[in-house]
Amino acid sequence: IGSSRLIGTGILTGSVLSVVFQGVGSQVSGVASFETSDDRIIGGRWTMIGTQSTGTERWAAQDRP
Repeated sequence: IGSSRLIGTGILTGSVLSVVFQGVGSQVSGVASFETSDDRIIGGRWTMIGTQSTGTERWAAQDRP
């Protein structure tokens, strides 16, 4: 997230990728659930452990150089 480094693991079930993550060298951790289509992540929702708020994001494909 931004310049932060995160590590985690995930499970793909059907078209949903569920992920748990933690900040490298920090106590920040959370869970996310992403929607996939054609082997690409298109968006999802996430929350940080210990909070009551959620965030959403949409992903867009970019051309590779």
